[in-house]
Amino acid sequence: MKSNIEESGAWERSIAIELDTDEVEERIQEVVKRVRRKVQLPGFRKGKVPVHVVENKFWDQIQNDVIQSIVPDAVNEVLAEHELRVASQPRVEDLEFERGAPLTFKAIVELWPELEIPDLTEIEVDEVRFELEEEDIERALDSVRDQAATLEDAERPSEEGDLVEVHIYPADKNGSRLPKGKRQDAKLEAGAANLLPEFREATVGVSVGEEKLIRVQYPEDHRDRNLAGGQRYYILRPTKVMTKVRPDLDDSFAAQVEEGLDLEGLRAKVREQLEKQEARRARQVSQGHFLARFFDLVPFQVPDGVIREGVEFHMKKAFEQNPNADPDALKEQITPQVDMVWRRRLILDSIARKEEIRISDEDVDAKIREKVGDGANVDRIREQLTRSGDMNGLKLEVLDDKVFDLVFEKIRVNESVRPRPKQEEASNTIASE
Repeated sequence: MKSNIEESGAWERSIAIELDTDEVEERIQEVVKRVRRKVQLPGFRKGKVPVHVVENKFWDQIQNDVIQSIVPDAVNEVLAEHELRVASQPRVEDLEFERGAPLTFKAIVELWPELEIPDLTEIEVDEVRFELEEEDIERALDSVRDQAATLEDAERPSEEGDLVEVHIYPADKNGSRLPKGKRQDAKLEAGAANLLPEFREATVGVSVGEEKLIRVQYPEDHRDRNLAGGQRYYILRPTKVMTKVRPDLDDSFAAQVEEGLDLEGLRAKVREQLEKQEARRARQVSQGHFLARFFDLVPFQVPDGVIREGVEFHMKKAFEQNPNADPDALKEQITPQVDMVWRRRLILDSIARKEEIRISDEDVDAKIREKVGDGANVDRIREQLTRSGDMNGLKLEVLDDKVFDLVFEKIRVNESVRPRPKQEEASNTIASE
């Protein structure tokens, strides 16, 4: 085999490959033997059809099978010989195949960029932590009480904070249900801040069986691009109104949450958890600042083929969930997200290679215990992750943690503290913002 590699772009290579006649003929004979074993023609026993008959009758299939096997093998051999890290599926061009002559073709490959890692000690990022205030603790305690709350049917119109089960019907402006409109069932907290203003108002003061027509003006930045900026009419029909009965916040409740805790112990535990959450949030944000700063210092382009394959994959999944989605809008939304994910991946992998960072089975086991608790059957979870195909994702998460640990040991981090903003819980219905 002969090969010649030429640079056809910043991270693209054109590989001209020539396979000699003897090598091609040997592969032809292998394919002919395989086809002959399966062929059954009138007048011949299975597997006993003469070779020349098989070649004449099935030559197109034989030729295709030879190409499908010998071309990838040749490309992979060249890539391995020259230690080329290919980013996307090679593209084959100018293939010429005639029996008795060398087989020639070009393989166009995109390579992963080789990033020049800057001096990490010269990189500076900000890390902002939010102050933990008493109202944060009270809000968290209320959330714990909500989780332990029981629901009772309310024989009255809904009040703010009640849970209202509703049917939501698409309608026209006259209050008639749309013939092809699909009903959505939802459980909404009456008057909740995460609802659109029209639903926030409509869910308070309604009774079971009552129907209310709502005109909704969706904001331009609504998460559903099919609704964003549009106007819709809905009929809201409550089927159940329930009031939450929350346990009193006292020592008895604290002991129910965790044996041996009193109320002060519960408050301390909640504070500790919130502090850890805030530390993780702040570090994730500063990690993003580091990646942006790295990219400013070492700009690079993610290979086009990688972006294309990623966009196609995510668009396919999106269409499975919403067949009526606008493909152009979807592509516009997905493309920068795919680009950002791969930029992050390339930066972290490049640092890992330079610093020779490796992960061990012990690292993976520790991450599993971190996620599911110390009492987990790690071996069984490992097996489940491997079987489901999720193990690689977990290993990447472990690798990223180790890379960021090293990075933040070297870079300069400017820490600051500011008041914690209020956060609203997100929801995923057509009634939510």
